[in-house]
Amino acid sequence: MKSRTLTSITTMTLFAAVAIPVRLAAQEKQQEHKKVHARYKLVDVGTFGGPSTYIIDSEQMLLNNGTVTGQSDTTIPDPNAPNCFVAECVVQRAFKWQDGVLTDLGALPGGSSSNSGWINSRGWIAGISQNGAVDPLVNIPATHAVLWRDNHITDLGTLGGYESFAVGMNNGG
Repeated sequence: MKSRTLTSITTMTLFAAVAIPVRLAAQEKQQEHKKVHARYKLVDVGTFGGPSTYIIDSEQMLLNNGTVTGQSDTTIPDPNAPNCFVAECVVQRAFKWQDGVLTDLGALPGGSSSNSGWINSRGWIAGISQNGAVDPLVNIPATHAVLWRDNHITDLGTLGGYESFAVGMNNGG
């Protein structure tokens, strides 16, 4: 009986001796995790007066300095109705939000709506814009790939068709 009791006590002691360092190691890992845990701040960037602002789930819409790009509804009725750019049938514009300022990036001459798709570390934004033309194949307003640099829009054209779309770019542009 003494042997059995001694074995049980020895087993419990060994278990406790092994368990305590494991538990302490786990606690230390939790402490380390807390030290490097990322902090996020939820910010309402607003709209251009319309019902919604969108940040499309793409690879690069937010920079480390807090600059974000997306698109926002305005209160202006879409002049191309019923072939509207968005379901709400209002003009939608690409934007850049930085340091609390929401900037309308505009659209190509003749176009009304635009949409952003990517921002690189230089702050250059790729996306699309209506250009005032109608795609004769599908009879809807045509869009071209565009690049915004320093809030100025550049039409990137097409590869011979009626429409194009810029979905990304590297840091070289």
